[in-house]
Amino acid sequence: MVEAISLYETKEFIQRFKSGDAKAFEHIFRQCYERLYWFGRRFISDPQDVEDILSEAYLKVWKRRQYFDTIDSVKAFLHVAIRNQCFDLLKQQQIRTEHHRQLLNQLSETEVGDFSMEDLQVELVKKIFSQIERLPPKMREIFLLSYQEGLKPAAIAKKLGLNVQTVKNQKVTALRIIKSALSNEPSLVLLIVLMERLFDA
Repeated sequence: MVEAISLYETKEFIQRFKSGDAKAFEHIFRQCYERLYWFGRRFISDPQDVEDILSEAYLKVWKRRQYFDTIDSVKAFLHVAIRNQCFDLLKQQQIRTEHHRQLLNQLSETEVGDFSMEDLQVELVKKIFSQIERLPPKMREIFLLSYQEGLKPAAIAKKLGLNVQTVKNQKVTALRIIKSALSNEPSLVLLIVLMERLFDA
């Protein structure tokens, strides 16, 4: 685990970064990467797309390093860059389902500055994905097509060559497994309820 930069170190550290110190850049990379990755995964289903977005955002930070005076300004820039790139990618894919229009709206409404609520949301998404990864492969695929891509059971059944009722059963079972695994997380209760409503729609 990378240690946080103390207030005492900050001014010297940012000067090292601005002057092109690779180790300072690596420290920033490691300190921010996980939170930014899971922020991106809230909106983009493909992990590789998210990693590409993060790589591009970090490259922009490196090229503009002389303009940053604080670590917080670096974090804010990364957050905005990744938000904008996620937004652009969703638009480029010309996603027209209501589910993804809602994601675009969420990205448009995301504010920069106070990361406390954002960190909480990222942590919740991370916990959900950790449980999704433990599902049987076919069940996981069905769940992600519904949860992330907003596909209805009939569309999923057609895409995967399955019976519609089988898809519905797999979705319900997946949600029950995730709900059970996260039952001791009070902060996830509302999110789980919202997921159930989404799947019932």
